[in-house]
Amino acid sequence: MYLLSCNLTEVLVIAAVTFIYFSSPLTPLQILFINLITDVLPALALGMNKGNTHIMHHPPRKKTQSIIGTKHWQAIITYSIVLTVCIFCSYVLCINYLNIEKLQANSILFWSLASAQLWHTFNLSFGVSFRKNEVIRNKYVWLAIFICLVVMLTAYFIPPLRNVLALSPMNLFQLAIILTTGLMPLIIIQALKKINLVI
Repeated sequence: MYLLSCNLTEVLVIAAVTFIYFSSPLTPLQILFINLITDVLPALALGMNKGNTHIMHHPPRKKTQSIIGTKHWQAIITYSIVLTVCIFCSYVLCINYLNIEKLQANSILFWSLASAQLWHTFNLSFGVSFRKNEVIRNKYVWLAIFICLVVMLTAYFIPPLRNVLALSPMNLFQLAIILTTGLMPLIIIQALKKINLVI
């Protein structure tokens, strides 16, 4: 669910920007970098979850039941739409209202997408409170996120790496946009979980 929602988000974001602004917001190397950051360590760390404490209260899964059921697909699509809308809105804000040049807006979108997918890891808990779920208690998740943040900061603060990725340096206001965009999907999805609109 984590991998499918993240990758669907990337497709939707790139498609939306391409069709509306007639330009691709991310280079192939940037997409590869985001996938290396979000698709490897966090996904492996989620695989180390012990499972929630209520798992034995559920009946066993039927042999004919799909691994990803209808509710899971609904959640994947909902997660992707929330992530896409938040990231796309930040791009629209940068281009249409803040008059930020496209190269800079593309960099903001890049970091927003990477950070939003990273924090999205914490949305992959089911049926328990946010503060007491198996993802929060998983030390491998925290280690994975720490390593990914270090890699992202390294790519930002070392100019040769930043230049290879075709990224621009940010001012504090632009960093605030990235931080807000990265955390907003987590807040919205947790709110949707609270009112039982998504698992």
